[in-house]
Order: sequence, then structure tokens, then C-alpha cells
Amino acid sequence: MKIAFIGDIVGRPGRTMIKEHLTKLRREHEIDFVIANYENASHGFGVTLKNAQELFALGIDVMSGGNHTWDKKEIEPLLESMPLLRPHNYPEGVKGTGCKIFDVAGEKLAVLNIMGHYGMPYVDNAFRCARDTVAHLKNDGVHHIFLDFHAEASSEKRAMMMLLQGEVSGIIGTHTHVGSDDFQIAKGTAYLTDIG
Repeated sequence: MKIAFIGDIVGRPGRTMIKEHLTKLRREHEIDFVIANYENASHGFGVTLKNAQELFALGIDVMSGGNHTWDKKEIEPLLESMPLLRPHNYPEGVKGTGCKIFDVAGEKLAVLNIMGHYGMPYVDNAFRCARDTVAHLKNDGVHHIFLDFHAEASSEKRAMMMLLQGEVSGIIGTHTHVGSDDFQIAKGTAYLTDIG
């Protein structure tokens, strides 16, 4: 199973990059599944229906969010009708979900979206939510789990890697728009503090 992850898509320039390159990249690298973060896709703040439809049509399979998830009010019904995630550690009763399971290349893949704490709106404990969700997924027979950890602090992201190494397939940080150069594989878990 080959998964591609695209960090925060920022406005028209980000959407243009997807339009110009994603189809070719999927074909050349035989990518089975594409995850992207929609956090800044529409004028830098959230995603509109039009832009979400455009990005899915270009070959993205699921999109994750973060602190700008609610900036476009039209997002609420889209969270129920499209493969759009919002951080899973929002309190109970908030529309949408932060975890979806997909059939990819004959196997189950869970995509989990969690938001950190430092410099972010208040959410439930990121670490407890991630730990409990991963345990639940594994108990249900899902062994390929990919986490978009949308957080400001690299220390939070590193702590999440220490908590989940060996438990998930990948942890990729988003939010800062600054790529880090610390990719590693620890106990079978691919990790990057921030994809940029």
C-alpha cells in the first residue's frame, strides 16, 4: 500500500500545485491513497464546498483539518457528506469525525486527525484521544493507521511519536507550513514533525 500525504494546502497557489502535479505523481509512483490537509485551502482559512469538490476531483481521497476547520460555515454539512475530517479530539457532540476507515489495496486504512494544544483552540486531551482511538481501531482489526497531528509545538508532536511508535503506520505533523528535516522510522512508525 502506497500512501501520499500533502501538508496544508494554502489558497489558490496550493490548489494550483495539486492541479498541476498530483495526477502525474499518483501515476509515476503508483500511489494507492492520497491524504491532504485542507486547513488553509480556501483563502488561507478552511475549505469551501467548491474547493473541496475540486480537490477531491483532482485525486485526493481524504482531507484532514485543524484549527481553521470551522472558518467556513458551510463545512458542517460537508463533514457528514464528504471524506473530510475535523480534529477527533473536539468534544462529543461536535459535527463530523476525526477518524475514517477506508479500503485500500484490499486492506483497511484508518486516517486519524488530532489537534494539539499549544497555541490552539481548546480541545480534549490529544494524547488520550489518540491512544484510545488507536487501541479501539486495533481491537476492530484495523492495523494500518495514519495520523495527521495538527499542532504548533514540535515538542507535542515528538511526544505523540513517543506515545504511538510501533502502534501506528505513520504520524505526520501539520500546521506550521515549515517543513522539518527529521523524518524517521521508529519501531515501524514513519514520523515527520512537520510536512510544511
